[in-house]
Amino acid sequence: MRNMICILTLCISLGSAVTVRAEGDLLRINYADSYPPLSYGQHDSVKGVLPALMDAILVQKMGYTAVHTGKAWKRAQEEVWKGYADLLITSSTPERAQYSYQSRQPVFTLSFRPFTKVNSPASKALQTTLDISTLSQFRFCDVHGNQWGEQFYKKHNIDFHVTRSFETCLRLLSVGRTDIVVHSDHILSEIIKKNGWQDQIKPHPQVMAESPKFYLLLSKQSKYNRALLAEFDLTVERMRHDGSYHHLLRKLNIDYGVSVAAN
Repeated sequence: MRNMICILTLCISLGSAVTVRAEGDLLRINYADSYPPLSYGQHDSVKGVLPALMDAILVQKMGYTAVHTGKAWKRAQEEVWKGYADLLITSSTPERAQYSYQSRQPVFTLSFRPFTKVNSPASKALQTTLDISTLSQFRFCDVHGNQWGEQFYKKHNIDFHVTRSFETCLRLLSVGRTDIVVHSDHILSEIIKKNGWQDQIKPHPQVMAESPKFYLLLSKQSKYNRALLAEFDLTVERMRHDGSYHHLLRKLNIDYGVSVAAN
């Protein structure tokens, strides 16, 4: 009953531009510190699409105060699971559901594609098949703590090498020490451009059916309850309806050179 009253109150409060918050309503949000253009930069210097998006919704629309912190991805997650931080924006997995509550509204959908070295055997193989499961003879690379990758490769029965960052994966790819990297075309293209690998590494056109939707995850150890996520869902739903959410994503596309789907 108490949660129902809270949700009804949220519906009423969303009629105003910004809800007045108590002094202690501080949200601690963790991000990966090496995931450009979504998030990059350590500690309070973190910036990118996700911090900008959360600032626009949670701070400007919902009236919270937020502390945005960039950390190594494994640590960023662990701090949320243990309640040292409140929120994380990432894909949904059964393991993450043990430690967090998930928003109903996705923040966005990110297109994942395979990247290979130009004219490599893996590149040629990808030109003849759309079934990634038939490519298990090649060496795949992913990032430690990326549960999307763990589920993806388990589903396709593929072994893969783990590194700390996708930049390391792409560096290994550039020197022929791995064969295929599957991840966001926008994120990998940013790293490739930064390192001058445009002539060596190319994406393939097929988009993985498993391309993830990113959700707002709230720690079960946080002082906040699921009413926060209900308010977030109502806010995003309202923004989608009045067009401001699409306008926000278009602005982020211009600012950070990333295209995200508003579904």
